[in-house]
Amino acid sequence: INRRMAEESVVLLKNNGILPLKGIQKLAVIGPNADQVPVLLGTYNGYPSRYSTFLRGLQDNFEGEIRYSKGCHHYIDSRKNPWMEDLTREAVLAAKWADAVVLFMGLDPSMEGEEGDAFNGANAGDKADLQLPDSQKRLWKAVLAAGKPVIFVNVSGSAVDLHEQKEKGLIKHLGFSMHDSAEALDKVLTEHPEVEFVPLQINYADWDSDSVQSRLCYETARKHGKPVVIMEPVKGGSLANLPESAAHFFKEAEPDMSVASWALRFAASLDGLI
Repeated sequence: INRRMAEESVVLLKNNGILPLKGIQKLAVIGPNADQVPVLLGTYNGYPSRYSTFLRGLQDNFEGEIRYSKGCHHYIDSRKNPWMEDLTREAVLAAKWADAVVLFMGLDPSMEGEEGDAFNGANAGDKADLQLPDSQKRLWKAVLAAGKPVIFVNVSGSAVDLHEQKEKGLIKHLGFSMHDSAEALDKVLTEHPEVEFVPLQINYADWDSDSVQSRLCYETARKHGKPVVIMEPVKGGSLANLPESAAHFFKEAEPDMSVASWALRFAASLDGLI
């Protein structure tokens, strides 16, 4: 079920005929998140027995030749730190060599988290802005200037302003995840009609919650004509592991179905989902 949910929840932001990668023999994989394990884990995580980074996944499945370049540090600009190696030229050479480029940009756990996180006190909490770091801005502009088809993949655990990427034609649809009241969501969508989809925390436990306001937020997004991406359909796994006093009602109703499937079917029953 988890694998199927992951496969069906991918949102393709733009496809100008690059995807699927057919007829492409040389692929450049570039960016600070292309071969990073921490970005796969996030800040609320367990530890899987096996890891497959984006680079490794492409190497295992792409039939042509791949060249990889990290391209830049996540947030330290090498121009301002002469002791650092500048990887931009390496990335541009890989892009010029390739038939197409997959650019893995965004944030990682060292750049986000909740205020007060002991492991990341300097960078967690509120951010000064929603921009990509300068190091990554410089990289993606340099790669784009190489003139090859670019697949831009934003891998982040929090909001990132990608308006510039959209203006350049790399992104077609922009959205943001909402963790606030329906009133706040209504205000944001009224003031920013350019928002095209809204990820919301929706599950049957939070549907009528006064704090989460799943139903009210969902209705607000639909009022504005925005499709919704479901977050937390099993509420961090808690709806897959109910106390027996609650679980037995589901088991009696449908003995062949798992307790978790009730939560998934509830979320999937709503209209206007992507």
